[in-house]
Amino acid sequence: MPNMSMGGAQRLCLTLVRMLPRYGIQVDLYLIEGAGELLADARQATTVHVHFAAFQNERGRVGIWGKLNQVIALSRVAKSYDVIVGGLELWPTFLTFFSALLSKQPVVGWVHIALEPYLAAHGSWTTRLLARCVYPRIRRIICVSDGAGMSLKAVTRANPENISVIYNCIDDAFYKTERTGHVGIALPTLLAVGRCVYQKGYDVLLEAYGELLRRGIPVRLWIVGEGVERPRLEKIAAGLGDKGNIKFFGATTPVPELLAQADVFVSSSRFEGFGLAIAEAMAARVLVVATDCESGPSEILGKGQFGVLVKPNDPSMLADALVSVIRNLDSAQSTYLHKARERSEAFREEVFCRDWARILWDV
Repeated sequence: MPNMSMGGAQRLCLTLVRMLPRYGIQVDLYLIEGAGELLADARQATTVHVHFAAFQNERGRVGIWGKLNQVIALSRVAKSYDVIVGGLELWPTFLTFFSALLSKQPVVGWVHIALEPYLAAHGSWTTRLLARCVYPRIRRIICVSDGAGMSLKAVTRANPENISVIYNCIDDAFYKTERTGHVGIALPTLLAVGRCVYQKGYDVLLEAYGELLRRGIPVRLWIVGEGVERPRLEKIAAGLGDKGNIKFFGATTPVPELLAQADVFVSSSRFEGFGLAIAEAMAARVLVVATDCESGPSEILGKGQFGVLVKPNDPSMLADALVSVIRNLDSAQSTYLHKARERSEAFREEVFCRDWARILWDV
C-alpha cells in the first residue's frame, strides 16, 4: 500500500489483516510511506514493513532511481511470503509486479477504481503504457465491481479469466447505526463522505446545493473528508452565502454518528470503482441519491431499485432529484430503505473475507 491514510482501500486492507487469519492466512503490510491515520491500528494488528527511501527529485516527485530502489527493497521482503498483493491500482501494483519478477512470488492485483475515466483525468502516457504491459501479466486481479472489471479490460486488455469481482465490505458499525434524525433541527440534512478530490464531484454537489437555495429549499450539507480540493471547496461554499448550514468534517470523524442524523446521503462522483460510502449509508438505513457514474453506484443501487440515480456532472439534475426526495421524504424512505438495507447484506465483512481467502488459497 502507498500509506495507511483514512481511505476506503486502506480500511479494507486493514479488514483483511484482521480477518484472514480465521482462514489460515497471515497478512503483513508493506508501505511505501509510513504515514496515515490508520498506521497505528495497522501496527497493532500485524507486522508493518515501511520503505522510507523516496529519492525525490527537484519537483518533489519520486524519480526513476527511487522507484527502482522501491522495487529492490520490496523484492527482498517478498521472499519471505507466498503471495504478494498490490493493494491499490497502478503504481503499488506495478511495484508489486516488478518486485515479484525478482522474488519469484505470485501476484494478485486489486483494482478499486474505473481505470478508463481515472486515467483520462489523471494518467500520464507512461502510466497508461505500464498498465497495458503489467495487468495482462498478473495471475489474478480482484476488481471491486463488474464495472471496474470492464474498465480494466478496456484499458489494459487483461485476460477476463484472470479477473474476479469481490465487492467491498461494510464495517459492522454501520449495520448497528441507530437513527436519531436531526433532533431539534428544522432543516433536512444531506451528508456526503469521501476524499475532497476531483473524482468525488463536490463542486457539482455545492452547485446543486446553491440551486436548492435559489429554489427556496434550505437544507444542511455535511461533507466528510480531506484532500487537495478542500480549500477550493470551502471557498465555493463561502461564496454561496449560506456557510452556516454547510459544514466540512475531517477524515477521522465517526461517519456512523453522522449517518444517524442524516436524512439523505448524496454521492456526486464523476467516476468510482465501487462507492463504499453508498453501501455504508444503505446499511445505516439512510436514503441514497447518487450519480450514475462509471462504475459502482448503479451496481450497488440495483439500477435504481435501492436508491435514486441521476446523471453525473449535472448540478441541475442532482438538484431536481434532491428537491423531489426532500419534498417527499417519507414516501421515498418507504420506497427504498427496507430494500436497500436487505441489499447491503451482500457487503458483509464475512462474505468479503471468505471470497478473498478462496482466491488467495487458489493462487
